[in-house]
Amino acid sequence: MADTSHGPASFWTQANALLRKNLTFQKRNIKQNIRLVSFPILLCLLLVLIQYLVNNELDKPENRCGCSCVDTNGDGKCEKVCGLEYSTLTQGPSCPVPDPPQWPPLLQVPAPDYRAVMSDVIPHKDLPNVACKRSGSCPVTVLFTGTNQSLGEVLAGSMFRSSSTLNSSDLDYLARSALGSESTPDYSNFLDPAFISGLPLYSVQSQCSQNSTFSVPINILSIKIQQEVRCVQGLHLWRDSSSEINSELYKGYEKSNSERKINEILSAYDFSNSNGNNFNVSIWYNSTFKNDMGRGAIALMRLPRSVNLASNAYLQFVQGFGTEMLFEFVKEMPKPETKLRLDFSSLLGTLFFTWVILQLFPVVLTSLVYERQQKLRIMMKMHGLGDGPYWMISYTYFLTVSSIYMLCFVIFGSGIDVKTATGGWIIVLELYPGFSLYRGLYEFAQYSFNGNYMGTDGMRWGDLSDSKNGMTEVLIIMVVEWFVVLLFAYYVDQAVSSGTGKGTFFCFQRFRKKKLPSLRMRSLQRQGSKVSIEMEKPDVCQEREKVEKLLLDSDTTHSVICDNLKKVYPGRDGNPEKFAVRGLSLALSRGECFGMLGPNGAGKTSFISMMIGLTKSTSGTAYVQGLDIRTQMDEIYTSMGVCPQHDLLWETLTGREHVLFYGRLKNLKGSVLTQAVEESLKSVNLFHGGVADKQAGKYSGGMKRRLSVAISLIGDPKVVYMDEPSTGLDPASRNNLWTAVKRAKQDRAIILTTHSMEEAEVLCDRLGIFVDGSLQCIGNPKELKARYGGSYVFTMTTSSNHEQEVENLVLRLSPSANRIYHLSGTQKFELPKHEVRITDVFEAVENAKSRFTVFAWGLADTTLEDVFIKVESNEFRVPIVSHCFVPEQSWAVHTFAVTKSVYFSSSMAKIYLFLCFLLLPLVFDRSEANENVGIYELKKGDFSVKLTNYGATVLSVILPDKNGKLDDIVLGFESLNEYANDSVYFGAIVGRVANRIGGAQFELNGVQYKLVANDGNNTLHGGLKGFSDVVWTVKSHKEDSHITFTYDSLDGEQGFPGDLSVSVTYMIIDTNKLAIRMEAKAHNKATPVNLAHHTYWNLRGQNSGDILSHTIQLLGSKVTPVNDQLIPTGEIAPVKGTPYDFLEPQEIGSKISGLPDGYDINYVLDPSSPNHLRKAAVLHDSVSGRKLELWTNKPGLQFYTSNMLDNVHGKGGFVYRKHAAVCLETQGFPDAVNHPNFPSQIVKPRENYLHVMLYRFTAA
Repeated sequence: MADTSHGPASFWTQANALLRKNLTFQKRNIKQNIRLVSFPILLCLLLVLIQYLVNNELDKPENRCGCSCVDTNGDGKCEKVCGLEYSTLTQGPSCPVPDPPQWPPLLQVPAPDYRAVMSDVIPHKDLPNVACKRSGSCPVTVLFTGTNQSLGEVLAGSMFRSSSTLNSSDLDYLARSALGSESTPDYSNFLDPAFISGLPLYSVQSQCSQNSTFSVPINILSIKIQQEVRCVQGLHLWRDSSSEINSELYKGYEKSNSERKINEILSAYDFSNSNGNNFNVSIWYNSTFKNDMGRGAIALMRLPRSVNLASNAYLQFVQGFGTEMLFEFVKEMPKPETKLRLDFSSLLGTLFFTWVILQLFPVVLTSLVYERQQKLRIMMKMHGLGDGPYWMISYTYFLTVSSIYMLCFVIFGSGIDVKTATGGWIIVLELYPGFSLYRGLYEFAQYSFNGNYMGTDGMRWGDLSDSKNGMTEVLIIMVVEWFVVLLFAYYVDQAVSSGTGKGTFFCFQRFRKKKLPSLRMRSLQRQGSKVSIEMEKPDVCQEREKVEKLLLDSDTTHSVICDNLKKVYPGRDGNPEKFAVRGLSLALSRGECFGMLGPNGAGKTSFISMMIGLTKSTSGTAYVQGLDIRTQMDEIYTSMGVCPQHDLLWETLTGREHVLFYGRLKNLKGSVLTQAVEESLKSVNLFHGGVADKQAGKYSGGMKRRLSVAISLIGDPKVVYMDEPSTGLDPASRNNLWTAVKRAKQDRAIILTTHSMEEAEVLCDRLGIFVDGSLQCIGNPKELKARYGGSYVFTMTTSSNHEQEVENLVLRLSPSANRIYHLSGTQKFELPKHEVRITDVFEAVENAKSRFTVFAWGLADTTLEDVFIKVESNEFRVPIVSHCFVPEQSWAVHTFAVTKSVYFSSSMAKIYLFLCFLLLPLVFDRSEANENVGIYELKKGDFSVKLTNYGATVLSVILPDKNGKLDDIVLGFESLNEYANDSVYFGAIVGRVANRIGGAQFELNGVQYKLVANDGNNTLHGGLKGFSDVVWTVKSHKEDSHITFTYDSLDGEQGFPGDLSVSVTYMIIDTNKLAIRMEAKAHNKATPVNLAHHTYWNLRGQNSGDILSHTIQLLGSKVTPVNDQLIPTGEIAPVKGTPYDFLEPQEIGSKISGLPDGYDINYVLDPSSPNHLRKAAVLHDSVSGRKLELWTNKPGLQFYTSNMLDNVHGKGGFVYRKHAAVCLETQGFPDAVNHPNFPSQIVKPRENYLHVMLYRFTAA
């Protein structure tokens, strides 16, 4: 498996791998997802059905406009006629009103009991005495102010007529005076409430005569009624300022004074600076009658008449008495017949939307429970998936939110009546996530219902802060709960997660003064005056001493070093402690496969569990690649592979998808990933015949084992743990698997547990037999067989009569022989090798055959199985105390004990606990802001180019003019931080596709790709986050030569297909040339590529003003015309005779007036000789003498005169304005993906893209 190490996967690489896996997993559960998606649709259909049934119920004759059979033609036949005159009060609102009645314009007159009078609250002495309220004779008050009191007096006095002009028999004439009503206005004016309320109308006059109450006949719907009209005096009072009027108006509001008194005025006027030549007036009115509370229809205000009175008063002042603007009537707009409707969608939407949201819970729960139950979470973690990406993608906290809600809400709701809960209790209830969610949806629905009813908007952004709807509390509670629950869930996951829990108080671990994790010598413990160490066989003891030496030397050549590793399970229910692993010491070098043999329950699984982080050691530790398993498992996971004893697989994912997922976790990308996956599957015989694309749930047991092995080896892990990898495999598959493992162990350590002696002998460089928690022996297979099985096994079968003769034969060959088997004439003997020669055995057997019948015989060497049986059966085992004692003085040389006190400050602990919970989410934040962004320079002589790896951007180009004066000739920002918010692409490399793509979409190979739109409906320069907005990697840099930036663009980035590797090299040549080489390679999908360099040039200097006087020559005789969105139409048009003709050098500003904004168009460059760069443009500034010549290998050139620059603050504080620079962007044609007649920009997998630009600068 030729995987290549690419280092640990980044946060986003892990997140991308998990996201892709989850999406694939959901795709496999398509039926469930279809049901989930269809649920909201069914709910909507149900809402539509309910709405239909309700509308049918409301659309009955008793709710429609009333009708009657009337003979309208006089022909004796009646026709059905509908209208208000035939309708009841219930039917009336539905009737059409083609010709609404005319009503006199009215003032909103205060009711007699509420009219302004002198009081303690408003002590103005010019107000009427409060006694007038008892007689009902209080006048209505009009306040006025301004800069000219005398003018104000004239104007206010002219507003109301005297009683001598009153004509009680003419309502129209009466309306020309100030007529008003105290009735509450309605939201429509088909029937003015003033005439149907039973309240009198008031005629406001400067003075009222006696007996000034009279009746006026009014015709309403062909019904004549007498409307009472009363005269009321209009009292106009001067106030010194508008603030004084405001104060008086406020104090007259009932809620602004402790006595709850209402002192209402008719209106107030501020004539400001009005005079004979200027009329400027502000009017106060009582807006409470508008009923703008958000809970009902907004009423019509009786304000126009107040405006008309002020206007007429000024006209009479200027033109003389009798001059006025007639305000004859007000009239509602005609109304068609309507039907009674009730918006059930908004009323029931809250409940239905809650159901929709709750449908997400089963998806999250199923995923979490499945991954926990199948131990897939820990499997992903062991292959390098960090907690941050897992939490970000999986949103585990959702489970906690949903589980605590129901119990708490039911308990709390049982003790409180939710219907009557108000104020603080509502907020308490909202602490339960479901209630706050429902409350928020309820408020949305209410605003929607009222908006539909009143013809206004629903909830707007400004309404979120309205204290009346409670949305502020809901949003605050939901945000705080999201944060708190996330912290709590993360804490629980880290503290008590199965196998990898860090302990309840893991947040306090930083307070402990302890050694940094490193390769250090273990410390042995003393019991009394004796050294407590285990006595072991010489080979095991030798391994322990080797470990101690490696630790003292801080050796880094060994991949795994286990240092006195122990695991003790505490006793429970009266049972003693269980010693699973007893002080294991082991060292594995790179390229070594170590096999662990042992009976069931020997401690092998406990050892592996400690090494892979499933359980923690009781004492001792191990170092993997120099990292401590006690404290650095997360780092260890990035270079570890695991083949667990039980296959941990997703049943619905295919074999290929499994290996792809874990390959991405190991930071494999593009073609390297594809090749590694293919080789992994081939090596375990899961590639051919469509097996790789078969779901793992349909695999046999043997196929699952092979897939688990492939997963463990993907991505070049440095340490691999395999727990019985070939279990259940047929011989052919087993041999293929062994070949793959042997090939994969190069430059990595493999720890393998197995019950197959054949497998151990084939794969393992060394073996250890593990019994009762400790290593009983260690060595390579030949050593073990020689050491523990140094004998031949002789077997002979004869008749029972000759058994004694056989035994005598064996004893003559080997006096120390031992019979190990005897049954019905068949006997087995062990013959020590040092006593026997094989030729002697053959001669003895031939002699025996001449004396009696030998049915069968055999001589075999000791097998590994024989060694295992002997060691396991205690024949070669020793007690815990045996013959590997190290003298104390010698021990003192090899070991040392470290005793340090643990310091823990209670005050510091409180501070740290707070910070720990406050900063936990930061573990998820690894954005590009954390990448290194720097400034780099290329320089030869006076020619200098500065660049940054943010967007591979050119920051400055400095070179001398004709007089030797150095200037920066490219536009840019003062600081790097400003480039992060750059919207004009100063100096950047833009892509994946430069320029515009119409409609932000294109079709490729039958697939429609939707891109991220960032220019209206179009995509510009690669999308919202193109190549200009990413941090590039600096691959190489030499100041007097070149700099190369690289970037890997992933499949789906900004909507583009396929993984793409990009590199950009800037080369400085001589002292006057700058070359740019842009390369890209597609890996797995065809994709459009069109890279461009977007520098803004001003040869006179970046702070010198516009470039309209620059001379330019463009070597393109055609252009690609564009529409009003700057998207090519598909035409290719000649430039001759147009403002675009720069075939000969001309000033840029010479023709620019013929264009709306300036130049922003693609030139079709004239062809050049094959394999040669074509000359694209020549730019010259006569003042500085600088000239720029541009060559390229691309067919197009975008000529852009910085039309969109609008007061952009640049270097040195200089402000760039329109036409401050020119961009010369060589490129493929814009929107070529949507125009087949344009040169193609499609790069197929494993094809290369190349774009070369060469600038030559001179000054003369």
